[in-house]
Amino acid sequence: MVQDYDTLIANITRAIEQQPDNIYNYHWRGLVHHTFQNHDAALADCTRAIELQPDQGDHHHWRGHVNHSLQDYPAAVADFSQAIRLQPDNGYHYFWRGRVFYSQKDYSAAQHDFTRTIELIPDDGHNYFWRGLASYSLGNHPDAFADLDEAIRLQPDNGNNYAIRAMFHEDLKNYPAALADYTRAIELQPDDSYNYRLRGQISYALHHYDAALADLSRAIELIPDDATVYSIRGMVYYDLKDYAAARDDFSRAIERTPEGPHDGDHYYSRGLMHYKLKKYKAATADFTRAVELQPHDRYNYWQRCKAYFKRHRYGSALMDFFRMLLK
Repeated sequence: MVQDYDTLIANITRAIEQQPDNIYNYHWRGLVHHTFQNHDAALADCTRAIELQPDQGDHHHWRGHVNHSLQDYPAAVADFSQAIRLQPDNGYHYFWRGRVFYSQKDYSAAQHDFTRTIELIPDDGHNYFWRGLASYSLGNHPDAFADLDEAIRLQPDNGNNYAIRAMFHEDLKNYPAALADYTRAIELQPDDSYNYRLRGQISYALHHYDAALADLSRAIELIPDDATVYSIRGMVYYDLKDYAAARDDFSRAIERTPEGPHDGDHYYSRGLMHYKLKKYKAATADFTRAVELQPHDRYNYWQRCKAYFKRHRYGSALMDFFRMLLK
């Protein structure tokens, strides 16, 4: 891939050297840079194309893509807006400006642009998919479901449509409908670990432990470095009182998570498993690490207090008890 990129850039650069005022050489070199995620170089070429042909909406459109990738959202909105002014009947300009608004969490503006896109391109399921996301983010659940239903009608073999509708159902605690949609998403995208993980989480919430373990284990097979899946599977084992298996999964989660505040949860959970297994010294060490990472979480102090008590370190236990009361 790198060799292909270098060859393409070299060929287009030679063409630019021979014809420095040829707009489309800059345009195409910018697209190649963008495709291979060399966004700074892409921005320079797209800008040069605009300088040479400022009234061509496509140049502004593609620079908008580059600015979106660079997370320069105001610049991206400005570019797509200019593209719309130059080509007001091009639905893709509205669609991508809507995507930028969505990235900015301006869901109302995003919904407005996706609606205009649908007016111009009514038979593309992606447009309904994204308007559904914007509507749901605005709390308009009926319209969101209607849009996802239409996206599925237009693209019945797109697993993402079912996965997002499943997330909506899950958020509203309609677990049977969520399970059905995740199952359909898995049928269409059998190598997507995220769908197994999410279906496994629902099965866990419903206390369907065998189904949860099967899905979470499959997710791990597909992406073995996902710390979150080990943590969830650890909780399933905890509910099943298989504390050793749970401890091992929390250890795997710790190994795969850069240490930070969130990682304190993994140490806390592994500490609980050590405590259940009567490994009180190991439990104390994990709760201590959880305290260091999450010093404002009172439960870390409480569990360490209990572990100290089991080790007959009553002074340390009492200190943690008072720390817990002060949190």
